Amino acid sequence: MADRSLTPRGAATYQCILDAATREFAGHGIAGARIERIVSAARTNKAQLYAYFGNKERLFGAFLFASLERITNVVPMDAADLADRAVRLYDEYLQRPHLIRLATWARLERRPAGHLVAEREQCNVYAATAAPRKEHRYRGCR
Repeated sequence: MADRSLTPRGAATYQCILDAATREFAGHGIAGARIERIVSAARTNKAQLYAYFGNKERLFGAFLFASLERITNVVPMDAADLADRAVRLYDEYLQRPHLIRLATWARLERRPAGHLVAEREQCNVYAATAAPRKEHRYRGCR
């Protein structure tokens, strides 16, 4: 979905779907979540949800990836001060307790090995944090 540009109304609908999905997944897990409840809460329809996300698994992945990306942006990687980053990450998670529940559901229900994000998304998360890690490693060698 990130490849398509949305109108302001489309972006609002997209966000409403993600917000409704957050509540549904947090309350019922991936397997227990129902598309009908998500579209009802978002005040949209199944066709719109499927146009944006494709299926329930992709909707969950989109939400989880967006959440991880948001936290990564709010708490940037500073390899020189990992203790401070850990405290700031902890504070961010305290402000969003549903993320811990959703991550737990993902670990329990996703196959084959309970990955939090799909392999293609793992590369994006890794790339976002690679430069600071590399910089710290080289500084440590000098």
